[in-house]
Order: sequence, then structure tokens, then C-alpha cells
Amino acid sequence: MKLFISYARVDRPLCKQIVERLSDIHDVWYDHRLFAGQDWWLEIQQRLHDSQGFVYLLSPESVVSEYCQKEFAIANQLGKAIFPVLIQARTNIPETMSQIHYADLSDGMEQMYVLLNAITVAERAKPAAQTALPSLTEPSPLERDSSDKVIDDAADALDKGDFDRAVSLLLAAKAKNLAGRRARIIEGMLEEAEAELEKQTYLKKVQHDYTPIVALSKRERTRARSCEEFADFRKEFPDYDPEGLATLCEQLKVQTPPAEKQTPPPAPPRIQGGEQVKAPPVRKSRVPEILPAPFAWVDIPGKDYSIAKYPVTNAQFAPFIQAGGYTTQKWWTADGWQLRQSKQWTEPRYWTDADFNGAEQPVVGVSWFEAVALCLWLSDVTGEKIMLPTDDQWQYAAQGDDKRAYPWGDQWDGNRCNNNVDKKGIGKTTPVRQYEGKGDSPFGVVDMAGNVWEWCLTDYDNEKNDTNMSVEYRVLRGGSWGVNLTDYFRCDYRYRSHPRYGDFVRGFRCCALS
Repeated sequence: MKLFISYARVDRPLCKQIVERLSDIHDVWYDHRLFAGQDWWLEIQQRLHDSQGFVYLLSPESVVSEYCQKEFAIANQLGKAIFPVLIQARTNIPETMSQIHYADLSDGMEQMYVLLNAITVAERAKPAAQTALPSLTEPSPLERDSSDKVIDDAADALDKGDFDRAVSLLLAAKAKNLAGRRARIIEGMLEEAEAELEKQTYLKKVQHDYTPIVALSKRERTRARSCEEFADFRKEFPDYDPEGLATLCEQLKVQTPPAEKQTPPPAPPRIQGGEQVKAPPVRKSRVPEILPAPFAWVDIPGKDYSIAKYPVTNAQFAPFIQAGGYTTQKWWTADGWQLRQSKQWTEPRYWTDADFNGAEQPVVGVSWFEAVALCLWLSDVTGEKIMLPTDDQWQYAAQGDDKRAYPWGDQWDGNRCNNNVDKKGIGKTTPVRQYEGKGDSPFGVVDMAGNVWEWCLTDYDNEKNDTNMSVEYRVLRGGSWGVNLTDYFRCDYRYRSHPRYGDFVRGFRCCALS
């Protein structure tokens, strides 16, 4: 049977599980929400017209989603077989579906047979006469509205935490190929909405997997089983435990099995002229006296600069705040100071977020301007020449002169950095020393792939390294914990962003000139 799956984007992990089960038997289509534009709404309607059944994944988000409601209305009008699937408890079932029997998958996939049986019954029944596709040529409301109206609606959706709607609105607006300020505003808002949606999706998945384990722990008979399940859960989500199951399991003397330790082979020595290059002496600097551990400079052989061994951590950013970093104009560029005043910044954006504010986690939520301000402050208090690395300096420190693909070599290895390839990530940053010795660059620089995208000094378009230039994009390097494509972690991959934006996938490290 040809099935159309309707879901809220925040439910994508569960949607994909259900699609995988259904695809073994049926022809399944669902909107990946990775495209938009003038053909987007027509594509949705055409897929609905071609389908024979409509599977509606019911969650608190999907039942209020404007787009899911529109899809359901069209499916009803076309006379499609409707298959409601409850995927989250405490969902208010719409009145229009209250009389339809639904499959309850809110506790897992055990009742998948209910959905499969319902589809089989509908498939064997006499098919309803095909109804003409309603409003096929009518444009989506997203296409009719002006860009200013879309921006306003998207901002409203962001304020309400409806990131699915915000992303859909902004993708449609972006597809209009606007230029100038409106295009920059839309791109910046889209970046923020997608990042928030990814975080929301991750948290929902964690909560979904955690809830049944908590339920098991409430009963003495199943408490030991809950600890076994929790031990497995922690392999994927080591830091999520709002109900304190770890303490309960310790009391029951059920030990969580330690994660397997993989000892990667040591990084190959650098060879130059047939001889092994000796590590250069560590530079003398006051910075380690000012910033908490771990901080160290790595001198790059044959070059006139050193680079920080690790990204700047929250504990290391704190002295900048305490020194009046957000109230002292001399440590900011002119554009940065103006933006700091207008945005009333007093600290990094995720400074109080428990997922990202660990002492040894890299500081995130910092714009390019905030990263430069810290470097200028360090230069002022130490008398040393400290700045963000240029694009070229960053790449050489990550790659060396053998043109390797990744800091550790030419083959991708997801165990050597914090990443989300194959959706196996933990959904947040890790302490900057966690992957030390596993994914180091040829010079021993840590975390140059994964964990956080790192701001570089360089203007992306003109490749100039002037801190005082007003430019549209600055370079970012290294990939992040949220990235799922291996190419983004390559030493030579260049990413770009407006320097005013900071989110929970971006950080930076410092560089010092000799």
C-alpha cells in the first residue's frame, strides 16, 4: 500500500523507526523537510493524491502543527484511509480522530501489529473512488505571504518555541532567493531555528527512551531490570538522569558496565628530510597563569605562531567576564561593541545551560565578536600577540604538511571525535580533553575535528585577516557535535557564518604570534 506519513519534525527519530518497519512491506513516503520553495506544497499535495493511506503520528506537537492539520484535511477530503498512531502519551487526540481506533506506540513498537493489521484490512477492502486533488494549483500560504510577513511569523514561532513551523516558514522564504538585508535576516533566523529544533528533537528522543526505564524502577519486581536497561541507556546518553536512577542502581549494587576503552595507535611521528622532527619547546606565556587548566600552547614547527592545544572552555572564558569583558569597550571591535550594546550581551548565549556549561566543556553561544574580544583582552593583560587563528593557520595546525584528510589521518573514524555521524552522537559538547590522544593533529592539537565549530579570523569571501573590517561572513572550521556528514570534519573543509551569530555548536581557540 502507498502510505503518506504525517509527523512533526521534532518527532523525526520515532518517525524514521516507524518508516523502517513499514517499508519492509509497504511503499512509504514522508516529508524529510529538507527542501522548500514553490514546488514544496504542490509536492505534498501530489504525494497525498498518489497515496492510498494516511498515517498520522500523534504527539503534542503534531496535533497542533499547522502543516500536519493541512495534510490531514486534504487526506480526509481525498477519502484516504486514515491510520492514527499515538507516539507520545498525554497527547490530546483531535476530535476528528476520536472515533478512529489508533495504534498506541507511545511505549515502544510492541503494538506495531495493530497498525499493520489496520493497513492490511484497508488494503483488502474495495478502494474508494479517487477524488480530484483539491487546490492543486493553489500556492501554499508560505508562498503567498510577503517576506516581511514570513519573517514576522517566523519570529513569533521562535518566541513560542514552535521551531518546526519557524524552519518551514524560513525555508520557504529562503527559496525566494531574496538579496540584501532580508536574505541575511532569514538565513540567521533559519540557522537559529534549526539549531533549536535539533536540540528539541534530541531531548525528546532522550525523554522517550528514559521514561519506560523510570516506570520499571518504580516496582520492586522490575527494578533490577530497569538498572540493566539504564546501563544500556547511559552508553548513548551518559549525562541524562533527572530521576536519579544511577543512585538507585548503586544502592541495588548493580554496576553500570564501563564503556569499552579503545586505545588508538599513537599518532605517527612527523618526518621531514628523512628525520623525525623533535617537538619544539613550549612557549613562555602568562596565559596559563590567567586561564584555568587545561591550557597549553602548541608551537607549530617552522611557523611563527603557536595555537592553543584545546578550544577555550567555560572556566577559561569566565575570567574575561569577571574582568569586565562585556563592559570594557577597548577589547571590542567597533562593530562588535555596537552589536554588544544593541543586543545587551552580558555573557555567552548558553552560559547557564546545564547541557553546555561544564567547566571543561568548550564555551559555546559566542559570536565571532565575543571570541575576538577575549583574544584582545588576553593580549592586553599579557602583552602577547593573541588572536583567533587565521584560516591557513588553523588548517596547517590540524593537517600538517602531509595533506591528511582528518587530523588523525586519511580514514574517517567516529571514535576519535565528538560527532553525530549515523545519528550516534550524544547531543551536546564533551570536555575538551575527552578525545585527547585519539583524534589529535600531527602536532598534538586536540579537538580540531568535532565538538565545536571554531571561529577563525579570516573573512570567508575575501580571505583577508583584518579584525576591523565589516564583512558578511567569517570562517568556521572543524565540524561539531551536531554534524552528521563526515566531509565537515575534514581539515580542508571551510564553513561560513555571519560573525554576529553564536549558537551551541560554535566555539573557538586562541592563537599566539611569536
